[in-house]
Amino acid sequence: MEDPRMNRWLVSICAILTLPGIVVLGGSWQRAVSEKRESVVQPASDADTVSFKRSPTARQRTVGNRLRDSVTILDFIPPKEHEAIANRTSVYDCAAAFQEAHDFCVQRRQPLFIPAGKYRLHSPVTGTMISIQGDGANNSTIHGTFPSGFLFDFSGSRPYRSIRDLEFVGGGANGRGKYGGAGAIRISQAWSTNIENLNLVNMGAGISLDRAFDCRISGIKAVYVHQPITATIANAMIVEQIYCLNFTGGYGLKINDGSSIGIRNTTWERGWQGASAIDLRACANVTIDNYYSEKSMGTDITLAANQRGPCYNITITNSGFTAASETVVHADAVVGLTIDQCGLKSGGDVDKTFLKLGSIRQASPVTARVGHITQITPNTESPPLRTRPFVRFSNDNSRVFLFNPCKVVGNGAASDERNLAPHTQPDANGRRVNLVECPVPTVRSLPANLSAGSRGSDYGPVSPGIRILAETYGAARVTLIGTISNSAGAKPVSSIKLVNTGMGEAAAETISTSASGGSFQVTVPVSVQPGMNEIKAAVNKEQQGDGDNSVVVTDFVVQ
Repeated sequence: MEDPRMNRWLVSICAILTLPGIVVLGGSWQRAVSEKRESVVQPASDADTVSFKRSPTARQRTVGNRLRDSVTILDFIPPKEHEAIANRTSVYDCAAAFQEAHDFCVQRRQPLFIPAGKYRLHSPVTGTMISIQGDGANNSTIHGTFPSGFLFDFSGSRPYRSIRDLEFVGGGANGRGKYGGAGAIRISQAWSTNIENLNLVNMGAGISLDRAFDCRISGIKAVYVHQPITATIANAMIVEQIYCLNFTGGYGLKINDGSSIGIRNTTWERGWQGASAIDLRACANVTIDNYYSEKSMGTDITLAANQRGPCYNITITNSGFTAASETVVHADAVVGLTIDQCGLKSGGDVDKTFLKLGSIRQASPVTARVGHITQITPNTESPPLRTRPFVRFSNDNSRVFLFNPCKVVGNGAASDERNLAPHTQPDANGRRVNLVECPVPTVRSLPANLSAGSRGSDYGPVSPGIRILAETYGAARVTLIGTISNSAGAKPVSSIKLVNTGMGEAAAETISTSASGGSFQVTVPVSVQPGMNEIKAAVNKEQQGDGDNSVVVTDFVVQ
């Protein structure tokens, strides 16, 4: 008679032998191994049978589901290469693995994680943008060895994608050639895209965005990158926490056709071959805040036009400009420029220009408002070095309005050091701009335009006049400096009258000399109204005797 316990034991043994992946070989237990391992994707059936909980209060999941939450590039690279990659000694071409991982993430709509290590790419990764995150900009390195294009060349970004915490290296096989090889990232049609915390080293280009909306570029360190950051047709963009050293491609940051842009907390060093740190073309409503430059630079900030038009409404605040650049702000084509609360450090180059004004063809003159500028001069220099000319005109249509007298930090030895000079140095045409509160004369307001002569005892013909730009109604105090003489050699006494032709109001003051002619200085108050005011002068003769009086105005200050 059979023992029922024996039957139960045999059934148990049979059940064990039928477990998936378990066989009995030569009387011992062995795990089955598949003969075909290459390119065979096995389901995570074993992981799906194991439970997982993140915490005692979390929901229970399987390990398989937890593993499917993320994708790492090491899933697509042969395991034998993992150690060398982690040790940064691998020469394996990871381009195919990156492309396969990219395509997988596009299909699954998942981000790609790049563990610490160095990954070489001999060709670019292309397609729809995905989110990619490294293990830190000093840990996860993508090394491109090909000569042109971009390591990541993406298009059609879905909203809220990001690339962050990576280092991109170019410069050929060893990664040491300056400005060599491909760029790092190019994204076409970027929508709500963040590019953050990247190191860019020895590259032909850095980051390039085309048709970008609501994007942020932050935490970028670029060293020996030909053209670090480029954006075209960019709206609602933030560029912040940027450090660029040694760029030779004409600019550090260039934005074409942008609007509603904030550029803040940026540092720039050594823009070679006359490069501009920031180059804006046809951009509107841009704020540049906490800019700082050091060492060689052609121009700190360039504001220019392209085929779509000039720049509009640019504000530069809380920034420091050193002796690095030849020109601080080149306002080649801009309507509505404000520069406020900035520091200016001069060096040995006395031809350095703070603000260079251009013109806007078939539009309007370049306009600028500048104030609260502190010029820091080295106390060791005698006399202290100052930026001259402060403003340089390149077209008669340009005009500048300077508000709040600027000041300088120095030893005060120079007569014009206290408020950054009563005037800028005249340009080739003798034009000046006064550093005063308001209002100020515009260009074409040459001192000679206030010169006039008497006609007998009456006022003679009015002078060509000057233009004063005022913001409010009030009285402008015009201080005239010049010489007065009498054609017959008599001691001249005259009244000089300033007339606001638009308001029909006038004021006069008497001038005279102790001899037949000499110098004078007199202040005449004249009424002004908001906008442009045409101010003309007329002179009479008040002394007895022959001849007419002539007044030549060689300089003037408006307060």
